[in-house]
Amino acid sequence: MDQKKEEPEKDSMSWNEILAYLDYFQTVVSRIQEDQEDNRMRLEYHQKTISELIDGGGATNEFMKHKFNVDLLEFGFESYAGLMEDQGYEEKLRQQIRTQKEATEEARANRKISYVELAQQLNESDERMRVLNGIHAMAIVTGTKLSRFLVEYFLLLSGSKRKEEMERKIQAVKNAIQSESLEGNSVIIDTFVSVVEFVGQEMVKRGTKKDARREEASTTGEDDLLGMILFEVLNFEIAFSRPIFLPTVANNVFLQVIGNYISALLDSKLKAIASYMKAREAGASASTPDHQGLIRRNKLKNKLDAGIEKFWNKLELQPKN
Repeated sequence: MDQKKEEPEKDSMSWNEILAYLDYFQTVVSRIQEDQEDNRMRLEYHQKTISELIDGGGATNEFMKHKFNVDLLEFGFESYAGLMEDQGYEEKLRQQIRTQKEATEEARANRKISYVELAQQLNESDERMRVLNGIHAMAIVTGTKLSRFLVEYFLLLSGSKRKEEMERKIQAVKNAIQSESLEGNSVIIDTFVSVVEFVGQEMVKRGTKKDARREEASTTGEDDLLGMILFEVLNFEIAFSRPIFLPTVANNVFLQVIGNYISALLDSKLKAIASYMKAREAGASASTPDHQGLIRRNKLKNKLDAGIEKFWNKLELQPKN
């Protein structure tokens, strides 16, 4: 029986052509000096072409297996589907954290390293700095977006919880995020914890006014929103900290493909959360705060967003000892 062969889509390049192109890219990239405008444009053209050739999770993973013998499905990303789940997010999240920590421990025993650690193996060069700066920028953007979702979650909650209830919920969210650190030394998780502490302090300082109209309709939707956010915080941690790579000589193309894969996956998940929140807001017009309440809410949100940016801009992608 003939084995089914991976066929390219119509009008696309075959896998052999893609691999040949990538070999060509690896050969010429070292000759391109980015400080020269014409060569920088050539480099960007080739990078864009690569992204288009291997766009999408499945295609990227096939490429990685063909070219580098790496299965990106080892990351094991999972998400929470909200009301479509048979049970709440808590137990599924605990199971996923347990699975990921066990896999991380096994991978370390086999001397595997994470994406960030792999990037740090690049030889000292302008290219190394470019790659690390790109990873750093992706982490800041993703962390900032997820943190803003947490702010929106707490603002939603503030209309249906008293001060003591808010403090307990903030602590519960902080504990849940702390449990997501795969090896107990994650700067990404530590940054999220700092964000939650900051947001909690500002919101408790501001005080909350319980609104019976919002209390009745809020619980299920808010729990689903929190579940979605916490799962993506964990996926973010997995992407940057889960060791799935053998410590080999770091390769610019290899790192770029992984970065594109991670960015595309996380971006799609963030868009799903944004869509869920937009749908909730559209259905919550009856519980919209009065004009003065809306002004106070927006003022607080702007302050929290500014604080969040400061935390993530200070991020250093080095594991703590």
